Amino acid sequence: MHKVQEQLLALSKKQDITKLGLRELARTLNVRNPETIKYHLSKLQDAKILEAPEIDHSVQQMSDYKLVTIPVLGAASAGPATQFADSKVEGYIKISSKLLKTKKYKELYALKVVGDSMNQAKIEGQTAEDGDYIIVDSTKRNPVNSSYVIAVVDGLANVKRFVRDNDRIVLLSESSGNFLPIFVHEDDEREGLISGTVVQVVKQPRFA
Repeated sequence: MHKVQEQLLALSKKQDITKLGLRELARTLNVRNPETIKYHLSKLQDAKILEAPEIDHSVQQMSDYKLVTIPVLGAASAGPATQFADSKVEGYIKISSKLLKTKKYKELYALKVVGDSMNQAKIEGQTAEDGDYIIVDSTKRNPVNSSYVIAVVDGLANVKRFVRDNDRIVLLSESSGNFLPIFVHEDDEREGLISGTVVQVVKQPRFA
């Protein structure tokens, strides 16, 4: 058995090495190249000597932080609804886990904001302006009152504020412009009205 493999086995008996990144393992074992660690880990795992950890492919380990890959499922209208809601992945954004306000990485998707109907919203202190990205938790389809949601109306995706008003639901814009609210019956909530709750806004860089 290679010396590095022996070191990895010895270390695994003292701590859970699956929680350590390749760079950290390399530093601990005084190995110059993290790829050497990766190679010998795979050899031990192929031989069933070490158990291979379950990998979340949405998360990329980058030394002491993580880059989370979030699929972009098109756009959400923040104005007159013109964007059809579907599950087609149009690309991915990568964002540090330290910048995300949730750890439910596998449940997240992103939408690009089109329009200005939410340019005065305060989603975790941020407005949702044209060109920004909103991060959505797809499991939160029963939103709390006054939360921000992705509502699918007539097959079109809208980002709105969700307000319960007796037996109806009001989907509100929060804008410097004049955008009328959308009124739906509370029973419509069970018909696929809500496709997730907005977790946060990722602002597009705006350089001077």
